[in-house]
Amino acid sequence: MTEQTARPPQLDFFSDGEAPVLAALGLGVDSVAMCVELVERGDRIDAALFADTGSERQQTYEYLPIFKKWLEDRGVPLHVVRYEPKNVITHAPISH
Repeated sequence: MTEQTARPPQLDFFSDGEAPVLAALGLGVDSVAMCVELVERGDRIDAALFADTGSERQQTYEYLPIFKKWLEDRGVPLHVVRYEPKNVITHAPISH
């Protein structure tokens, strides 16, 4: 008997059956240049991901909607993910 592995359901969103091509975007000079180059060359990017730490520079937050529109105008959705800790336990300092 041959064991079969279930296909990850996320891949069903892509009609060609291939894994998605994702670009990690930090919105700094290097990652923006990478995305611009890939898009301008016509390389496949299915989505760009920006992980918002909540403590980015103000200029980064101001540029985010500008570059998001630029990408989306070229068919690349930009997804912003923000981590928000829950149930954080803080400990009092240990005195000696």
